[in-house]
Amino acid sequence: MSESIKVSLSIAGRAYPLIIEKKEELMVKELESKINDTFNKIQVMYQMSDKIDNLAMTIISLLMEAEQSNHIISPQEDVTDVLQRLETMLG
Repeated sequence: MSESIKVSLSIAGRAYPLIIEKKEELMVKELESKINDTFNKIQVMYQMSDKIDNLAMTIISLLMEAEQSNHIISPQEDVTDVLQRLETMLG
């Protein structure tokens, strides 16, 4: 059984408490950093003062990035198939 821990994420200056498994802590902290980095870039790029609009743009940006990543390796593909494709491309 995994150990649950309480963490607090700070996103766009607000704290969000979560209960996660201990093994997820690093991933959650990395996501927190990525969300805040994207939020800050969008805030500067589009000079938005409204945090809700900025958060919406952040969500759109991160989901588009995730969707593009999903097209590289589809969830249905076996790791062996992916490796064979890579060998073919490199070979």
